[in-house]
Amino acid sequence: MREGKLEELNKLIEKYKTIEITNEKQVPEGFLKIIQADYKLNNGETINRERYLKNNNEPNSCIILTETEDGELLFVVQPRVHCERTVGIECPAGLVEKGEETLVAAKRELLEETGYIPEEMIPLIEQCYQDIATSKGRTNIYLARKCKKIKEQNLDESEYIGIFKCTFEEALELIELGYICDVITILVLEKAKKYFEK
Repeated sequence: MREGKLEELNKLIEKYKTIEITNEKQVPEGFLKIIQADYKLNNGETINRERYLKNNNEPNSCIILTETEDGELLFVVQPRVHCERTVGIECPAGLVEKGEETLVAAKRELLEETGYIPEEMIPLIEQCYQDIATSKGRTNIYLARKCKKIKEQNLDESEYIGIFKCTFEEALELIELGYICDVITILVLEKAKKYFEK
């Protein structure tokens, strides 16, 4: 790890970590909506299961491993209040809007969250399910290469996102050190190894 990189990352984590939880309650309907149904199986049995929607849609998403023009990877650092550190170090990602093509969504999310546009988008994984136990949501994963910053972030009102750049080798080290703990980001880095290993 280059000198000062962990200190830089720890400052971002400190900035976005949760310090208090208040007013926790179950809401009848918000961003997440729970659908419950009975499913009759071919063996004659019936099971009851729940699935969730995000913003009243199936939670289809896109994830983008972002390589800048100078060969570094770009990660977003943001509040993820349900993990131990309460801050996630992840690839840029977002929901695919209803009727939107996934590649279009990936480029839009990358630009909104980081201000970068890619020269090339390589599909790494297409249409994998996020959590087949509770969702119909599918994810497409891309490698965005030779990304260039063209503008500042354009974040939603409740988004707080810092940007952290590091080498591919440093990203693998961050997994070993427990900083990158999101299973999808780990999967993306594993899948992208052939593009970065010399």
